Amino acid sequence: MATRAAKAKARLFARGNRVCYLCSVDLTWETATVEHVVPRSAGGGWEDANLRLACGPCNNKKGASPAVGAEHREHDSVQWVNGEYRCMGCARPWPIRSVS
Repeated sequence: MATRAAKAKARLFARGNRVCYLCSVDLTWETATVEHVVPRSAGGGWEDANLRLACGPCNNKKGASPAVGAEHREHDSVQWVNGEYRCMGCARPWPIRSVS
């Protein structure tokens, strides 16, 4: 039986964007990891809007830190509100990068 991470990885690969969303290196099935843009420890879930493919080094470097857009660097608290992630420091939508 496939794990939740393996199923998510398969969905992300099916979209066709097989590069690390943090450093843009080309990924293979073996080198790709499933990255939570908003970490699970910060309330991020397994919904596809919060998942990206990342290379192992970038995933390890990012760790449990949110992927922060420049306008939110001073705010590290995010929350799922009304169907979208929002920065709790300024209440603006969290910058989830597009996978297309």
